[in-house]
Amino acid sequence: MPKYENKCPVHNEIDVYTQCSFNCIYCISQTKDLNSGIDIDKEIAKINSLNSNNNPFYLSPWTDCYDYEEKEKGYTRKILSALSYKNIPFFVITKSPLVLRDIDLFRNKKNSFVAVSINSLNDDLTKQLEPNAPSATERKELIEKLVKIEGLKTVVKIDPIIPGITDSKELERLVDWLYECKPSAITAETLRISSKILSNMKKHLSTTLIDNMMQYYPELSDVPTHPYIDYRLKVLKQTSERFQNAGIKASFCKASLPERISEFDCRGGYEYDY
Repeated sequence: MPKYENKCPVHNEIDVYTQCSFNCIYCISQTKDLNSGIDIDKEIAKINSLNSNNNPFYLSPWTDCYDYEEKEKGYTRKILSALSYKNIPFFVITKSPLVLRDIDLFRNKKNSFVAVSINSLNDDLTKQLEPNAPSATERKELIEKLVKIEGLKTVVKIDPIIPGITDSKELERLVDWLYECKPSAITAETLRISSKILSNMKKHLSTTLIDNMMQYYPELSDVPTHPYIDYRLKVLKQTSERFQNAGIKASFCKASLPERISEFDCRGGYEYDY
């Protein structure tokens, strides 16, 4: 199910695991019931019945497909192997260096890529925001390895940009490093929060940090919302300009913005050759 129905590109989504042990305090999956799980044999059978013209597969929209369970169960590897064998387009978004295990399935695939999610190079801050996730340093080292692999498309997701917390100097430092690192493409997005997500964040962050963040948001409800549009456009446009100067493709969610920021907007530049 696309984030914005009838506005997003059509693709198949598989959440490999029923929960994510990374425990990011801002995670939007707090608003969704993921208890059903998947039948791995049925998923593989479905994939085996498809052909290479099928819509792309996205692993995983609500959890991390390289959650710590993956080391034991290997479901992600099985699904990606089936997709790769059938030459069906696919992509993953992860915070985990475990993706390196499966790079053979991504290399030299025109319509497949690895996306790594990172929003700060500050290990202390990342620990507060993403308590059990791989550290910022681990992800920085992962990205540096990925961009050097021949035949691999590496996308970096600066996501989420948290107003008053991971923007300003934190964002500048991250963008400066990516400017030199030169991934295939970047995407950037601001944090959507609801009253429930805010309640959880208050358990982990100081009142000062919460106040810094909330000045950029309208009154919250049960429906996750972005910060004020003026702030959002400003920070995304500044990010876009910086990467354009480096010759790095930058893309943003055109479905939720009043104007396009980049010619590559939508789904990380998926439909474009890097």
